Amino acid sequence: MKRTHLFTTIISVLAVACVFAGCGGRAANDPGVVQEDTGAPEMTVVSGEAVSSDASASEDEAMGVEDEQSPDEASDPVPEEIERKRLTREERARIQDEKQIDIFEKTMEIKGLERDVDILFIADMHLSLCDDRDMEVYDKAVYRYGYMMDANGRPAYQTFHEFVDYANAEEPDLFILGGDIVDSAMLASINFLQSELSNLSVPYMYVLGNHDFEYGNEYFSKKAYEEYRPRVTEVSGSENGAHLFDVAGIHIFAADDANSQYTAEEVQAFKDSCLDGKPVLFISHVPFEPGMGDPFLYEKSIELFGTDSRGNSRALMGENSVVPNDTTREMMDLVLSDDSPVFCVLAGHIHYPHEDFLTENITQIVTGAAYRSRGVLLHLKPAQ
Repeated sequence: MKRTHLFTTIISVLAVACVFAGCGGRAANDPGVVQEDTGAPEMTVVSGEAVSSDASASEDEAMGVEDEQSPDEASDPVPEEIERKRLTREERARIQDEKQIDIFEKTMEIKGLERDVDILFIADMHLSLCDDRDMEVYDKAVYRYGYMMDANGRPAYQTFHEFVDYANAEEPDLFILGGDIVDSAMLASINFLQSELSNLSVPYMYVLGNHDFEYGNEYFSKKAYEEYRPRVTEVSGSENGAHLFDVAGIHIFAADDANSQYTAEEVQAFKDSCLDGKPVLFISHVPFEPGMGDPFLYEKSIELFGTDSRGNSRALMGENSVVPNDTTREMMDLVLSDDSPVFCVLAGHIHYPHEDFLTENITQIVTGAAYRSRGVLLHLKPAQ
């Protein structure tokens, strides 16, 4: 997608948004159309100012008062002896400044790691692009598009483009999209995502969150699973919700969100990945309830999202949060056990950055929202 087309579109779209806000309905003959260079269907980029009234609206309303603080063709494989390009801290800082993105960097030493590994992680981009293929959710897309902007007023799709550019410059071993990358399973959003990822020069993993395959009022419903989830699994590449990437002697395992629960298929896939005893980086869209006596994340989740009817946190997984079902409890017990191979959990969902310890041996890093230009760069190094 050409930048000039995008810029022209945004100017036109803002005008449409003003008309929309004034008349309370969709303006006729919207001019906000972006033509893909690849010949893909035309995309109408929509804008607005309010927050959706869908099942998860209270989460996003809460986010409005947050105060974040940063803690093709196959080719011959590159021989392992060829050293990967590594950017200096100064080079990374320069690129971040140019792209206006905020990356939290964390270095960890891992036993069994064969070489240095870099992992780029983002979550909660909430792309909300809509065209005439999904007109029944157009109004909601308008509202959500207008809300999902960074502090400089930059829309989510533009910020995602900058993250792709940053990944291509930084060259991490894996770029993890940790859920809620699209705000709803609208085809324009998914097509845009596919187009951007086709320009990515590093491997990626796309983990589904609680928004990726919602659609209007269909939220983890039978229709959502049967009709809308296939739209995003084409991009995510996982039919059973489990994702596995092996690099330099470790496993990177991820499980799609199932309404803040894990499925039996995901649990079995995790068990299988642990058979060889290699270290595991675990990816979950929804964070685990904090351990080690640190109440901050739990208290912050309640401040941002409130509580359910039992007084539990609505935004975490755990006995005092979204209570695990049997398969989720089994997964959490496996991850948090004394002999667990997991050394770190990466999560998103709450749109607030935080780092804590789940056990003495397991760090949890929660990233701030990608639509607010937040991300995590994890530097893994072999333990000496």
